[in-house]
Amino acid sequence: MNSGLALLENTVLTNFALISRADLVFNLCESSCATTAAVISEYKIGVVVRGLPADIWQPLKCLTLSFEEKTLPSNYHFVWGRGNELVLP
Repeated sequence: MNSGLALLENTVLTNFALISRADLVFNLCESSCATTAAVISEYKIGVVVRGLPADIWQPLKCLTLSFEEKTLPSNYHFVWGRGNELVLP
């Protein structure tokens, strides 16, 4: 994989947690994968509602987004569609 950062969203976390294979993500991304606090909050709902494993993503880096990064998705809803905009923090 390239040296860029892989920013993982809740669908990725949930799908790999459902099959208990977070190791595949960590092996693929090595140390270059992360997520956001908003995604972790959404995943925690799945822990309560769907019984997802609570600590499987504990080694994952959690980034704090700047104001500009938080508002960036709203600038692209005309390209991505409203549903994709809502996936991003």
